Amino acid sequence: MATHGKVKELTGELIKNLKKLTKPRVELIVLFVLAVSKVGTINLSRIAVAMDSKCTKGGNYRRLQRFVKEIDLCKAGLVCMILKVIGLSESLTLLIDRTNWNFGKKKINILMVSVLYEGYSIPLIWSLLNKKGNSNQGERWDLINRLISHIGEGKIKYIIGDREFGGVYWYNYLNNKGITYVIRIKENQKVKHNDKLISVKNIVNSHSRKGKQCSNKQYEYKRISVYVGGFRFKNDKNKLEYLIILSQEQIENVSEVYGERWQIESMFKNMKSNGFNLQSTHLTKDSRIDTLLGLIAITYIWMIKTGLMLYKKNPKSFRVKNHGRPTRSVFKAGFEFIMRAILTNNFKDLGYAIKFLSCT
Repeated sequence: MATHGKVKELTGELIKNLKKLTKPRVELIVLFVLAVSKVGTINLSRIAVAMDSKCTKGGNYRRLQRFVKEIDLCKAGLVCMILKVIGLSESLTLLIDRTNWNFGKKKINILMVSVLYEGYSIPLIWSLLNKKGNSNQGERWDLINRLISHIGEGKIKYIIGDREFGGVYWYNYLNNKGITYVIRIKENQKVKHNDKLISVKNIVNSHSRKGKQCSNKQYEYKRISVYVGGFRFKNDKNKLEYLIILSQEQIENVSEVYGERWQIESMFKNMKSNGFNLQSTHLTKDSRIDTLLGLIAITYIWMIKTGLMLYKKNPKSFRVKNHGRPTRSVFKAGFEFIMRAILTNNFKDLGYAIKFLSCT
């Protein structure tokens, strides 16, 4: 096996924080991560072909099937491992969103919370919604409760979400947990000030993207004290649109803070059409997709951390074009660096990249 030494090295790094898994299980994770880096898909059949092991393709495929059937990576310590790899432990900024697709008649609908790391979204915890459409408030607080059970109370500073993630019970839950929410709301919502109902649209009418973005007044939203921020802007179709957020805190730079939410959408794109082709999985059972997402999370973190290393080494190669987007994405740069190292047996570069999955 050409990469046998590196499999052993990477297994040694991961097993420190996935102590509930046996060494063969952790080694299988490493073989999966390296194979995804070769083939650029999470289709288990193709990954089985690319796995650098003594097993046949059929043997590799059966091992992968057993793994996704039997292992719960979150229970094995994945959440804490992710935070340790990226060096975060408190004052976490979370992003919440959903992604979904159809596989035949099966509706695959994933509610995910990611953590903001150096301006990038890193998958942290998720749940499979056994339905189509939006999440409800109970499903969200169940997910945050699961996260807190892994990391402890008082570690989350912000949670940022779009218009799907509103609701008075959800806001009260976050208040009780000491979590500041930055949630976009619809322009037809109303709040109270001095017992008078006011349209949130009217509050931000005089605001602009380059000027004032937050009112310094406190308002009441269904008995919750909130600040209203936002502004009017022209969208891609040259039509006026409102970006309005609710928060317990004054968010003076709404465009900057709420703008971080875009990173989770970018992450989903990297996991799907721009990277791993998540929809190419033929898995349909929620528990198995849940485990697959854990494997993808480990792979994704490795590529982001490697890409950031390349960015810091040569930022000019990531210069921003006139349309505001860089010439290279950090994810793609890390992906291609690792892929090239594996396919060309460049063990120096591969060893260099492996240190970015170190938890020490």
